[in-house]
Parts: sequence; C-alpha cells; structure tokens
Amino acid sequence: QDTVYKIIIYGEGINKFPENFTDLEYLNILEITRNNFTDLPDELEKFSYLQGIYADYNLFTQIPDVIFTIENLQRLFLSDNEISVIPRDIAKLKKLEQIVINRNKLREVPAFISEMKALKVMNLNTNMITKIHFDFSELPNLEVIDLANNQLTQLPKGLDKLENIKKIDLFRNPIPVEQLDSLRKKLPKYVNLKY
Repeated sequence: QDTVYKIIIYGEGINKFPENFTDLEYLNILEITRNNFTDLPDELEKFSYLQGIYADYNLFTQIPDVIFTIENLQRLFLSDNEISVIPRDIAKLKKLEQIVINRNKLREVPAFISEMKALKVMNLNTNMITKIHFDFSELPNLEVIDLANNQLTQLPKGLDKLENIKKIDLFRNPIPVEQLDSLRKKLPKYVNLKY
C-alpha cells in the first residue's frame, strides 16, 4: 500500500472529509483551501506527523480546537476566513514556525503568543488589530512580521531587538511617522521595513 503524505482538496466547495481519511497515518500536509469548512474533525489529533495545515478561503469563524492537539504542527494558514479571536490554546503549539491569518477579523494579538518561541513568520495583515499585548523581543526567532492594513496607533514593542528579523511590514497603520522613522534608524540596513 502506498503511503500518502499530502492531501489537497482545493476549490471543491466541500465541508467534510471522506470517511476513510483517518487511515492516512503518515499525513504530513493537509491543504483544504477554497472550500466551505466551518470546523475540522477531531480525528485530526491522531495525525502525529502532520506539520502543515493550509485552510485559507473557508468559512471558519474560530480556529478549530483540534488544531491545538497537533503537537508537531509547524505551519498554520487560515487567511480569508472570519476568525475574530486567537484562543489561549494556540500556545500549546510549541513547534509552530509560521502563523498566517491574513484578511480575517482579529482585533488584538494576545500576550500568550509570546510563549510560542519557535515562531519565525507571523502574518496577520488586513485585520482590525488595534493592540499587541506582548513585546516582540520575547519571540527571538522571528524573521518576518506582517501587520500591514490594521489599526495600530502605536509602534509594537521590541521590534528593534529581533536579531533574526528580515522583514517588518507596518504599511497602512495609523502609527505616528516619528515612531516608524525612529525604528528605521535602529534596525540594521538589511531589514526590509515597510510603512
């Protein structure tokens, strides 16, 4: 029997999984972009090899609880949904390196995100974010931060303390230009800062 490492269900408009999908114990990537999913099945917690979930363009109003049980998850993509809150349990994902929740309805980035030390990419652009409740220096592995098209009125803390940072996008936020100019002076020249 062949081993399946990746499932792609793209643009089919479906909202549930085939009954025998739990047989795919070595599943590494689940891509269900452009469908009508509102939740994910509890059986996903059995997939101990699952490292990437790509679920953009669905009908999620919250991050499905089962995701927080997938301890080897490294990449979580949930753009173009209707998610308004990042729940506390996301901090259980200690291996998560990329979180991409663009074009949703987030209003804040909670303090417990700072517990996710493996994070390298945080893309939360085009939401309604007004507050970030932690200091970015607490996430030393971050390489990319995209907070463009939000409603931040103050520069997030600790952006100038990130040793691995390559790109920061703060475009289209009502942050005072003086704060942004000051950040530009503190960052190494190779960092791509957009505002």
